[in-house]
Amino acid sequence: MENLVETLTPTTTAAKKTRQSNPSYLYDLVELQWLDAVTHNGWLELDELQKENSPSHTITVAFLVKEDATALYLASTYHDVETNAQITVPKGMVLSLKILKKAKLRGKK
Repeated sequence: MENLVETLTPTTTAAKKTRQSNPSYLYDLVELQWLDAVTHNGWLELDELQKENSPSHTITVAFLVKEDATALYLASTYHDVETNAQITVPKGMVLSLKILKKAKLRGKK
């Protein structure tokens, strides 16, 4: 199978300039570490309950599109006023939040 990265990478001069440019984002690109709830469907011995259902340490890299008093709202993709692959994480589940790339265009839309 051919290498898709090489196959899909533009090779024109204009594309190379675009690829080398530093994109500006409307939202901060963040790394969020948080505890995710875990569910189990089926019978478990009582001593297995905690072992099988401990909260999951989860890492999400996405755009932070909104924050309020109770939660962080993230999306993997945005365009104009739409987002895709959204996740809402209650602040009580957050372990850490690191800004990977600060938004530069916020408020210009």
